[in-house]
Amino acid sequence: MKTIKQIALLILVLSIIIPAYASGQSFLVRINTSVGYSNSKELSWLSYSYGVKVGLGVNDKQRFGIMFDRLILAENTDNRTMYYTTGIFLEQVLWKYFNMGIGTVGYINQTEKGKNTFGIYSHLGFEYPFAKRWHFLASYQSNFIFEKKMISNSGLSLGVGMKF
Repeated sequence: MKTIKQIALLILVLSIIIPAYASGQSFLVRINTSVGYSNSKELSWLSYSYGVKVGLGVNDKQRFGIMFDRLILAENTDNRTMYYTTGIFLEQVLWKYFNMGIGTVGYINQTEKGKNTFGIYSHLGFEYPFAKRWHFLASYQSNFIFEKKMISNSGLSLGVGMKF
């Protein structure tokens, strides 16, 4: 079952990338990680995440795409909540370096099976193209996870992307 999901995910990503590349549209693949702090009404946690974003360029300043992350909210080593996140996002670069983005995300709970939920992702940061194809992004990232009690997650995110 897990292999079928991975194949379906690969087909979804390739169905976006191949037509875009063939039509001359640019796309960006960015690997990112973040460290931050999460809290709800009852608890506070350290959080960290890692993942990838695939974004298609609408023009030189705007992108849209899909994201896949693993988000870990850890009160301590024994008590942690882990999510696989997947969703869509919009991104825009203003004044050459200021990057902002927002998206809707599904959170697949890996700690308590079946307690999947949704939320909102956003970031504000600095994107620097340090080579013809390579981009560095440092940003403030926030997630709002809508469970019975809302969980907010804030952190510093770093990413490196390659533009095609």
